[in-house]
Amino acid sequence: MKKKYIFFLTVLAMISCNQTEKTTNIRYVDNKEVIPVTPKDKFTLVSDDFENGKLIPAEFTCDGKNIPPSLRWSNVPEGTKSFVLTVKDPDAPFGTFTHWIVINIPQNIRGIKKDEINSFGYTQLKNDFGNIGYGGPCPPSGTHRYVFTLYAIDIEKLDANPKNIDRIINEHTISKAEIIGLYKRR
Repeated sequence: MKKKYIFFLTVLAMISCNQTEKTTNIRYVDNKEVIPVTPKDKFTLVSDDFENGKLIPAEFTCDGKNIPPSLRWSNVPEGTKSFVLTVKDPDAPFGTFTHWIVINIPQNIRGIKKDEINSFGYTQLKNDFGNIGYGGPCPPSGTHRYVFTLYAIDIEKLDANPKNIDRIINEHTISKAEIIGLYKRR
């Protein structure tokens, strides 16, 4: 009986310690909602044109100018030699739809302004619309999520195409940062 009691206390202590580790990066709001706190040094991607988890303005969609929003990033991981940027819609009717792929963004760049994407000479690949470059959100129905993902890559130049880009990104990613925008057509 004593052994079972000691075993029970040991398991309880382990669970308690594990819970403490998990909650160190959380804060409580109104004693109800739990919101993760982003460490200051975490690789991050933000947009000046929309907030994470909020609506993307029509200007950046097929209902507007169909131009990419401004993006900027910080806390680049050590060893990064270039970046890859993708925009994908995981809510598309026939599976994930790729709206934009930009490869070989130089390591010293920390953002892309909405009016400058074509002036830097980045390599843009064909999207699922069949065009090279950005194809803005254009959901056939309902509200869709658009996942903007920036990958920190361990080589300067990728030799990739739309068919092999995911495999190559997986082979060379040091870290990634994401921001999600929503869009529903009027």
